[in-house]
Amino acid sequence: MYSISREMRSGLGTGLSAYLAAEKGQRIILKSGLVPSTMPLRIVSISSDPIE
Repeated sequence: MYSISREMRSGLGTGLSAYLAAEKGQRIILKSGLVPSTMPLRIVSISSDPIE
């Protein structure tokens, strides 16, 4: 997907492009069945010590 902005200043179109390029926007693209440019990363830490 390409985004071409003809705005003279940063505005709504630029904000939408930035949102879609960010992690939340990429998740929306992923949920719609398309492949995002970067996959969201989830790091999970597992420890064997019981939590007190």
